[in-house]
Amino acid sequence: MVDPSGAAATTVVSALSGDGTSLGKRYFDAETGIEVLCTKGGDGSVSLDGRPLEIKGAKPLPASD
Repeated sequence: MVDPSGAAATTVVSALSGDGTSLGKRYFDAETGIEVLCTKGGDGSVSLDGRPLEIKGAKPLPASD
């Protein structure tokens, strides 16, 4: 994985930890601010520098009156 500035990230997919990845979900790391869109689901979980990425929740829609 490479960020737009060209610096390489140490991202590892591990089949031994977590609940796997879900198609269409966005995963993020709060410490670095990196966000990843999962385009193929699977048994492995995505982590960055040893920290598992968390699923980013959907933004609430504005209320309609």
